[in-house]
Amino acid sequence: MKKRVWIAVVILLIINLAAGGFVWYTISKTHSSITVEAGSVVTAEHFIKREVEEIFFAEDCPAFDTTVPGTYELRITADGFTRSCLLHVEDTVAPKAEPVAVYMSVGETYEAEAFIKDVQDVTPVTARFEERPDFGGYGLQDVNIILTDTSGNETTVKSELYVLKVKVNETYVWDTSEGTPKAEWFLVKPGEISYTGVGLQYVHFDEIGVYPVWLKADGFVCKVNMEITDTKAPVFTVKETEGYIGHPVEAAEFIETVEEDTQVKFYYGAEPDWSLEGQQEVVIVAEDAAGNKSEMPGMLTLIPDTEAPVIIGTGNISICIGENVSYRNGISAYDNCDGEVPVQIDNSAVDLNTLGTYHVFYTATDAAGNVTTHDIKLTVMPERNEEVSLEAMYALADQVLAEIITEDMTDYQKAEAIYNWTRWKIGFISDSQKENWVESAYDGFVYRKGDCYTYASVAKALLTRAGIPNIDVWRNSTTSSHYWNLVDTGQGWYHFDATPRADKTIIFMWSETQLIENEAVRRSHVYDRTLFPAVSTEPIKP
Repeated sequence: MKKRVWIAVVILLIINLAAGGFVWYTISKTHSSITVEAGSVVTAEHFIKREVEEIFFAEDCPAFDTTVPGTYELRITADGFTRSCLLHVEDTVAPKAEPVAVYMSVGETYEAEAFIKDVQDVTPVTARFEERPDFGGYGLQDVNIILTDTSGNETTVKSELYVLKVKVNETYVWDTSEGTPKAEWFLVKPGEISYTGVGLQYVHFDEIGVYPVWLKADGFVCKVNMEITDTKAPVFTVKETEGYIGHPVEAAEFIETVEEDTQVKFYYGAEPDWSLEGQQEVVIVAEDAAGNKSEMPGMLTLIPDTEAPVIIGTGNISICIGENVSYRNGISAYDNCDGEVPVQIDNSAVDLNTLGTYHVFYTATDAAGNVTTHDIKLTVMPERNEEVSLEAMYALADQVLAEIITEDMTDYQKAEAIYNWTRWKIGFISDSQKENWVESAYDGFVYRKGDCYTYASVAKALLTRAGIPNIDVWRNSTTSSHYWNLVDTGQGWYHFDATPRADKTIIFMWSETQLIENEAVRRSHVYDRTLFPAVSTEPIKP
C-alpha cells in the first residue's frame, strides 16, 4: 500500500515538473510587455522574444486602440500556451500642420483653426493663438498657432494675417446707371488702390449679375465680387404709328429713342383693338433686365388693307404639242400686310395635245380679301424639227430688247433689265438640249422654259444684241453641270446667273468675293479660273 502511494507521488511530481518546465519554456520565448508609439500597428508577433512556431492573440484577448495612449492587458497564445502581456501605448510625437495665410476685411474675425490645414497626429489636436492677432488693424501680421495633442505634445506653426482695406468676402453693389466705378470706390479706409491688368475685364455693366473684380490694394492683389444692379427705369420716347386693321403691330415699332444701360423689352399695357379703324391711344411699357418699368402713351392709327398682292414670275408660255408644263415654277405672290401668300392656278381650259392658244389664270388673295389675277397665254405649237438660224434667234432677242431697253439706260441698267426679264419670264425645267446655244436661246424665247443652259443662252443673246461684253462660264465638275455668264458693263467682269435658285439668291453682277463668301453659291459655282478673265473682287457701283 505504501509502495503504491509513493509511486503516485513520484508520477505527480514528474508531471508538475514537466508542466512547469513547459510554462517556463513558453514564457522565455515571449515578452511580458512591450511599448509602442501611438498610432502604430501591433500584432501578436511583436511579443516574440525567441523563435516561436505559432503565436496569435487569444480568443479572450480584450480589444485595444493604439491611437489612444495607455496600458492594455492582452492575452497571447504561443506554441499552445496562453499568457497575459502588457501593451504600453505612448504618444511622444508632436502634431504637424501646414500654415494658411488669411486675407480678410477689417471687422472680420477668425479662430486659430483658420490659419492651419492638413493637421497630422494620431490623437485629437487643439489649436490656439500664441498671441491673438489684431483683427482691427491693417496690413500684414505674423500669427503663431500652437497645436497641442491629448498627450500634451505641442508644435508652433507660423502663419500670416493680412487685413485689407477692401471687403474681399462681401459683395459690392453697383447701379449700372452710374457708369464705371473708380478703384477708390472699393476702399473702406483711405489707402492706395488701383485696378490690376484683369480689373473689370469680366464685368458686363449692361447685364444684371455678380462679377469678379481684381484690385491691387496697398500693394496686394485681391479679388472682390461686384453685383451689377439697375434701379433706374428706362427713359424713352414714342412716335405715332400706323398699321392695318387685323394686323397687330409690335410695341417696339412705336419706339423712337431709348435711354437704358441694360436690355429693354417693350409691350402694351393693354392689348389694342386691332379691329378698330382710325386712331386709338395705347400705352407702351418699357421693362429693363432688372424689372424696372416705365410707361408712355402712344397713338396708333389702323387703316383698311386695300392693296392687293403682287404676283411675280408670270409670263406667256409656248410649248410643243404633247410637252408638259410647270405652271408653278418661279411663281410667287407677296402682299404688303400678309407677306408671301399662296397662288391659285386655273389651267382647266388648256389642252396640251391640241394646237392653239389657251388662257391660264393666276390668282392671289390676301387676308383682307384683296385679289390679284394674272391672265397669261399658253400657246401649243407644232413640234420643231428644222434647224434654227442665228438671225431668227436674234430677231426674237431684239423683240424682247425693244420692250425692256431704252436709249437713256446705262450698260449696267440694261444688264439689270436683261437679268430681270430672263430670271422672271422663263420657267425652269430640269432638262434642255445643250448642243447648240442658239437653239437653246430660241427655245427660251419661244417656249419660255428651260434649265440653266437655256437661261445662260437667253442672257447671252440679249446681252450680245445690247452691245454688252459677255462670256459663257460652266461648272468644273464631272458629276453635274451648271452654266452662267460673265458680264462687263465698264467696271470689269462680274458673275451674272439668271437661273432661279431654291434659296432665292439673286446672283446679279456679283464680285468674286461675294461668290466665295456665300457657301452655297461657292459650291455650285466651281469653275476653272485659268480659262476666264479675272473677275473683280470689289462690289460693282451701279
